[in-house]
Amino acid sequence: MIRIRSKIYFVILLLGLVLFGSCLQGNFNFKKMSSSFWEPDIAIPLVSSSLTLKNILTKSNSNNNFNVGSDNFVTLVYKGTLFSVRADHIIQIPDHPYSSSYAMPSNAFTAFNNLNPNEVYNVPSPITTDFDFNSGVADALIDSLTLKSGLFNINLTSYFQHQVKVVINIPDAKKNGVAFSETIDILPAGNGNITKNSTFNLAGYKLNLVQGGLPNKLKIIFDISITKSPAPVTTGHNNLDINMSFADMTFKNLFGYIGQLELSPNIDTTYITLFNNAVSNGSISLKNASLGINITNSFGIPINGEFEKLQGFNPVSAVPLTNITSSLFNNPLPINAPAQLGQSTNSTLLLTSANSNINNALSNLPRYLIYQINAISNPPPPAIQMRNFMEDTSRFKVDVDLNMPLEGSIKDLLFQDTIQFKFKDVEELKSLGLKIFINNGFPLDANVQIYFADKTGAIIDSLLQNDFVIASGIIGSNGKVTTATERQVEILYPEEKILRLRTVDKIYVKASTSTYNHGNSEVKVYSDYRLDVKISGRANLRFKIKK
Repeated sequence: MIRIRSKIYFVILLLGLVLFGSCLQGNFNFKKMSSSFWEPDIAIPLVSSSLTLKNILTKSNSNNNFNVGSDNFVTLVYKGTLFSVRADHIIQIPDHPYSSSYAMPSNAFTAFNNLNPNEVYNVPSPITTDFDFNSGVADALIDSLTLKSGLFNINLTSYFQHQVKVVINIPDAKKNGVAFSETIDILPAGNGNITKNSTFNLAGYKLNLVQGGLPNKLKIIFDISITKSPAPVTTGHNNLDINMSFADMTFKNLFGYIGQLELSPNIDTTYITLFNNAVSNGSISLKNASLGINITNSFGIPINGEFEKLQGFNPVSAVPLTNITSSLFNNPLPINAPAQLGQSTNSTLLLTSANSNINNALSNLPRYLIYQINAISNPPPPAIQMRNFMEDTSRFKVDVDLNMPLEGSIKDLLFQDTIQFKFKDVEELKSLGLKIFINNGFPLDANVQIYFADKTGAIIDSLLQNDFVIASGIIGSNGKVTTATERQVEILYPEEKILRLRTVDKIYVKASTSTYNHGNSEVKVYSDYRLDVKISGRANLRFKIKK
């Protein structure tokens, strides 16, 4: 699963809850009372904040997720990756074991035994094999590859009572133009046998895997020579066992027919936090939203892909699933392939209200995008096997780019946020008074309530006797807020209510929000809109508060 992160305390035009909640979370701090020397009945400012939309987005870790036009109109932007497949994750080369042996034929014993000590006997015919190279893909036909890493492990067991030398040549494995060649010397075995283990690093070697016109083959040659000792060669002491393996191989680049590979997950989900704080449907109408689907391919492979499923999912909605449909999905996705190694191609689908139901899908406040893309390499036709290429870092990926201009209307949409909070030294307070002043320059009404809860989530008390109504700013003839709306409220917390707060662990901020004119008018949000919040407190103390 991938996640599009941004802790947003509003959506489109819904800034009320969030603005008030953000102020509380960032500034509303009883430590300002408890960390001072208090005389009885002292007043202190707790919050004085003037917030623009940019301030709020920055405080909400969303500063990279919005665009501001030349006219200050704001568009929320959410980017994420549906999936990304790397070549070295698709093709993982398995280990390749190999076993062989050499036994001196009995009709050669006489000639060997007639040699003088220290004379060398060269085995007339070297052991040669066209080693089967398995790339890990069943129907792949690999012509060549360059190894990023790899080990050539060889285990030689000699029964000869003579010194044996084995020269290993792989003429089609080259590094800096020089073919692989290594020599292993084995001491005389005496009356038993002797084993020699060696490991060679193959990193940087280029392997030509075509032998006799056939791919997936690597020629390996073992030249064997035996240096005569005083002992004769006899049955049971005339053989050499060869056990070897290619292990831990990864490729840097690869050429050949890769075959037909599934390049996308069956079903997966992308997490979108835009509507994360919405806890009921209400109604929302968006304008001019768009969903860009960006396809990047650096595999040198033709790929055929199509959307099998694309849905918005809201687990708290009465209708949780909304199918996202588009005329652009009627044909295979436009997936191009690069012409040479190191290149990549890009193609884009843009879903808008003109060619899809994206606005309707977003009106359901989706928390997730559920998707299934069927993508296969080397799709038929053609029947012929095409020559492909890739690097270990080649990728096939699909990104999404969700753009939501802050324009539309919302009615009675309920949001909730949770703030971790603990009250300290509440035993010292006889009473607490709060004054809250709001100047709202946004085109949004919000009915706000704040609840105190314990560790279990059980509500202990509410801050406000009634919902705190924040009225929208006044909209002028140009469709923009011309005058901020003022609102203030006083709250008195007597001692018996203060004592309930000793077990508070969190605060719930809830707001029912609507755009201007009770949600019946469409509005736009600009970056220079402001929300001014001031909160002052007055505490009547019993004695000095301990630090």
